[in-house]
Amino acid sequence: MSVRKTPAKEAPSVGAVVNAIAILRQVAFQPTPLGVNALARAAGVSPSTCYNIVKTLTAEGMLEFDAVSKTYTAGSLLLSLGLRGAEGRRAFARCAFLLEPFAEAQGATVVLWQVTSQRLVLIGLAESGAATRIHMTAGFRLPLLAGAGGRCVAFALPVPKSTIEAQFPQLRWDNPPTLEKYLREVEQSRRRGWALDDGDLFSGISTVSVPLLDQHGRPAFILATSFFRGQRSKAELAKVGAALKALAPRVTAAIAV
Repeated sequence: MSVRKTPAKEAPSVGAVVNAIAILRQVAFQPTPLGVNALARAAGVSPSTCYNIVKTLTAEGMLEFDAVSKTYTAGSLLLSLGLRGAEGRRAFARCAFLLEPFAEAQGATVVLWQVTSQRLVLIGLAESGAATRIHMTAGFRLPLLAGAGGRCVAFALPVPKSTIEAQFPQLRWDNPPTLEKYLREVEQSRRRGWALDDGDLFSGISTVSVPLLDQHGRPAFILATSFFRGQRSKAELAKVGAALKALAPRVTAAIAV
């Protein structure tokens, strides 16, 4: 199936840009991911031109390539650029009334991440009134398996051990855990329902996260609270994890409204 272009009032002056937009349009609206040849046919672009464009778009984060199926899907940058009018932003708006008092009560920043095929994309955050606090920007991206959120994805999907072993060397950490430590913490997170990254991903920051599951039981969002490392004891971080886990069903319900 091909998605029709909206007729332009004036002839385009930059063919490469027009072709790139045609390809992105197909990726966005086709019901299933497509490979280069299928994308080229649907977009009306030659296979060689399509190949060069999708490789560039992938390198820039606009597309993501599945090495197994040899197909392309929307990349995290493309998703983050559309946050202003997309479902991710609406999702945060629906649950902000729950996150803001939680952030104030904890004296910490509460973040909502959207789970994409290969990334976690920050779609909104609630901050406390604390004089010093952690701040991040909407659209910020992390690898899917990194940090506390990544541990949540790993146990909630669940991600096969072989996939974790293959992807783990590519993850960047300020204080890299060993693969064995990471796997132990994924299993621990599964048992208790929340995950902790205590200064591994970002030195000096402790983050507690829980997954928010969709109707199919897959993680659609990650809810996280971050503190300066040492600001909370291990026991206090465990209480935060339990509180986030208790809050998660209410946030999920609010997003689904």
